[in-house]
Amino acid sequence: MADAVSENKLQTSQKVAATARQGILLLGRDSDFTKRIIVISESLGFSVLQVKSASLALTLIADADPVLFVIDTLGHDLSLEDICYAMRIPRQVRPLGLLVTEQAGRDGLAVNEEWGIDGLVTADISDEQIALLFSQQARVTSLQRRIMDRENEILDSMPNALIEISGDTVVWKANRALAEFVGIDRSDFRRNILGFPVLRTMGPSCSEFVEGLSQAVKTGETSFRGKALIKNAERLVSANITPLRQNSEHYLVELRDITDEQQAVLAEARRERLATIGNLAVGAAHEIQNPNTFSRVNAENLKQLFGALKPTIETAFEGSEAKIGTLPLANVFSKIDAAIHGVETASRRIEAVISTLKTFGRSPDGTVGSIDPLTAIQEAILLTKHELRTTAELKVELPDELPPVYATSAELSQVFVNLLSNAVKALADQKKWDDSERPRIRIHVDSTTRQELVIAVSDNGPGIKDELKERIFRPYYTTRRQGEGTGLGLSISSDIMHRFNGDLSLRSEYGKGATFLVNMKRADIQK
Repeated sequence: MADAVSENKLQTSQKVAATARQGILLLGRDSDFTKRIIVISESLGFSVLQVKSASLALTLIADADPVLFVIDTLGHDLSLEDICYAMRIPRQVRPLGLLVTEQAGRDGLAVNEEWGIDGLVTADISDEQIALLFSQQARVTSLQRRIMDRENEILDSMPNALIEISGDTVVWKANRALAEFVGIDRSDFRRNILGFPVLRTMGPSCSEFVEGLSQAVKTGETSFRGKALIKNAERLVSANITPLRQNSEHYLVELRDITDEQQAVLAEARRERLATIGNLAVGAAHEIQNPNTFSRVNAENLKQLFGALKPTIETAFEGSEAKIGTLPLANVFSKIDAAIHGVETASRRIEAVISTLKTFGRSPDGTVGSIDPLTAIQEAILLTKHELRTTAELKVELPDELPPVYATSAELSQVFVNLLSNAVKALADQKKWDDSERPRIRIHVDSTTRQELVIAVSDNGPGIKDELKERIFRPYYTTRRQGEGTGLGLSISSDIMHRFNGDLSLRSEYGKGATFLVNMKRADIQK
């Protein structure tokens, strides 16, 4: 009866192993006991790979993907404790049954329960018991793998990048969206990710982001956002952090690229602010226009009245050395003329500012058409004149007429406002200036072809380092101190020029100033 039961168990074990066609990795020297293990394993349908070096065995586990790792005798390279410790992370990433023989236990001096050993194979147990132990452990391992595969399927069905990390930011689980997120294009991507630190997965260029994520995990924060270089582009990434109930030391992290989303939000907020500023500007312009008109009209009236009165006064004092106070009469007349002229000049300047504010305050309708670039540049100069006055000398070296270009006047003016403001800030950062050279900004024609007009905005500031040239047009990138810039000015300006089918580029040598080139398509294209 007992023989029948044993035979039945053995047949069941053979079916389990044969169905899975699983492998066993056997670490041990040739001996009667290892030969016995091989015979029993092969009778169950297992394939057996025997190696005699522990180091070699560890390197083969990932490629051979055995269901069981049986350790019989140890070499001189690693101890049993070393092997078990080395297997700790790989076994959590990919379940693997770990069995040791009595001989391995003796070689390892002792078997610690914390080493994660699933079973001990002694020489005094029967072949049927060894077969039953191997098949049961193989069944448990297969079940663990099926559960893990199902978890991976669920994770892969999620649209956003997901990783499970420990407190030391080692990755324990990841989905396909995560591989796509970081640019790993391999079907076996988990072998390149699981069991390794997040920094290895995302790359050394993301060290600041990973450090911030690690700090957020340690301090119990539920979210974190930061800049990371993803697929060779600087992106704004958000991380939602959820502690796992089943393992308090592990966290599920959802990573999302929110660059475009955040840029859209900021652009909308910026549009709203500009619309508000525009409304205020138009309202202020109307409020200023009335008293300015009154001043200009009265100045004109005063000019005419004084012009009519002056001959009478001159006739009355003809031939005398008449004075008003201590000033000769001729000097008084000159000063009155200069004062009236000054009021007229100031009134004309106020009128020009009012006109520019009204134009700048109107929301562009988005329609690109033929415009005069000189008008847009002059508006930008007028709007930044208060910044330029105290910081730099502005040289405008443009002809009286420029060819028309495809753009919208308000948005092209916005581009030049950004470039002039950036130049002013760059010059302000220059701590010392030689007596022979003062801060200077220059606007000039860089080149003209039958299809394009290129206007250059140059400064003699510190210039831009080579490693920064690729970044300055990226959203959110700024060299300004915290709170002094959004990092969107050049990005938005570049987007505007691309919408006009033009371009915004940089020419700079560090220490020798910077030149931004505004490339515009001519509206009078000559074939």
